[in-house]
Amino acid sequence: MSVPNALFYALLRARWDESAWSEAAQIIQEGSIDWPAFLHLAKARGLAPLIYSVTRDHALLPPQVDRALQAHYVHNAARSTLLFDTLHAILDAFEREGVQVILLKGAALAESVYANPALRPMMDLDLLIRRDSLDAATRALTDLGFAPDRREPRRGAIQAFESQMRFHRPDLTDSLVELHWSLLDSPYYQERLNEAWFWQSARPVRDSHAHTLGPEAQIIHLSAHMLLHHGRAIWLGMHDIAEVCYHEKDTLDWALLLAKARAMHLVLPLQHILPQVKRGWRASIPDAVLQDLQRLPASDDERRAFHWLTRQRTSEAHHFLADLLTTPSARQRWRFALANIFPSPVYVRERYGMKTPWLTPYAYLRRWLRGMAHLRHLLRPPQPFRE
Repeated sequence: MSVPNALFYALLRARWDESAWSEAAQIIQEGSIDWPAFLHLAKARGLAPLIYSVTRDHALLPPQVDRALQAHYVHNAARSTLLFDTLHAILDAFEREGVQVILLKGAALAESVYANPALRPMMDLDLLIRRDSLDAATRALTDLGFAPDRREPRRGAIQAFESQMRFHRPDLTDSLVELHWSLLDSPYYQERLNEAWFWQSARPVRDSHAHTLGPEAQIIHLSAHMLLHHGRAIWLGMHDIAEVCYHEKDTLDWALLLAKARAMHLVLPLQHILPQVKRGWRASIPDAVLQDLQRLPASDDERRAFHWLTRQRTSEAHHFLADLLTTPSARQRWRFALANIFPSPVYVRERYGMKTPWLTPYAYLRRWLRGMAHLRHLLRPPQPFRE
């Protein structure tokens, strides 16, 4: 017994492709499906609510499977309702503070692409703001009961070296908000992303002062985020791209998309992701576009950054080294290293659970020894990304 990926592809594709129903039915009839494993994968991949919405009126799945999927759908619908209530309160607060915002990932796609927030699970609310709006956005979130979920290694380090800050509020959804002032967290890309284009091409959200990324920017961001942040392709992320391709098939400017990807050193994420979306979802990506994409050259700098950023990060030290080695200038690398190797005493005591000041030297020693313990892994050459 097994769970062929072809079954997932067919069920997901059935949202816009009627021929996928007969393909899914044939797979079920011909093979012995491990239905408990199917349910596990559907939930782990973030696809359970979506699959339920597709199959609930077709009596295609066993009744017990349908009921389990329905439970995931109902749970996600309730969570999404609460999250979107929180989002609307945040957007109102941002408007009062004059903070411009672009909704990212699930917050943007749940209504604009899926047309039903219950279908797209969200772990948190991802919001893009302008860098100079961080203080105002922080003030708005604080007034709503949110607080940063971690202390900075040194004052100003997060804004200087990171691309985002997370805020948490203990409520029914255990709400997490990620404020982004750059779309990718790598220092290499913070220097190369054309942030102005992402803002200029953004689309307004109906009945809101918020925006969403334009379709070309959406596909570039979703592809890059999957590989450069998670280090791998993700089922829900690839389905997001397939949905965008389908809904925007008549308006997507593929030539613009490829030109922007090349200019921002984001050729490799697209070369890895878009062919998979085309094969699995038969997405509305012209063959000529994929051929042009494969012919696009990636610079040596992009290849080096890609290998470091997509390798498995098994420790905080891996993350530190990847960011250090892809930071553009020597001065920035020095400042980044200093902030992380010699963080503030308050930070290091809190990080390692040492409450009294006289334990501060031991906290630093523990931090340095843990970093050195990973030296063997850090000195390995980066391995090529594998699908």
